[in-house]
Amino acid sequence: MKMAVHEADAYLCQTGKSIRNRKRNSPLVSKIISSVVRTLIIKPIMKRFPLEAFEPDNILTDGQDLRQYGFDARIIHIPGHSMGSIGILTGEGNFLSGDTINNRKKPTIANTVENEAALSASLSKIKTLNIRNVYPGHGKPFSWTEMRF
Repeated sequence: MKMAVHEADAYLCQTGKSIRNRKRNSPLVSKIISSVVRTLIIKPIMKRFPLEAFEPDNILTDGQDLRQYGFDARIIHIPGHSMGSIGILTGEGNFLSGDTINNRKKPTIANTVENEAALSASLSKIKTLNIRNVYPGHGKPFSWTEMRF
């Protein structure tokens, strides 16, 4: 299997590290539950099965054209969730947003954020794109007109 990542997250692959300084933009109850799950479930699993370092096969950059791979699409660098977060915008206006946008209950921005200023700048950037439909990292696809910032 080939792996491609944005250059800003390549070090995570190369070192086998995970992002640790993320903040949750969610209610206190969700933060408490998340902390308990992380402490009692995720950390023990990560100790038993640590992430392995590897070299990504492809390094992606902002604006990179994907036609050479058979897709009428381009990479959109949208840091915030992670510094290497990307979206893919197709020629038809479909936007694969990764975790920057989700739609679990309604379309909204990422609730786990590594850098809030970068996320804000990315949202401003996304607003300038010619998007018709969003395919979020979590939840169902939706029409761009449903998005409220």
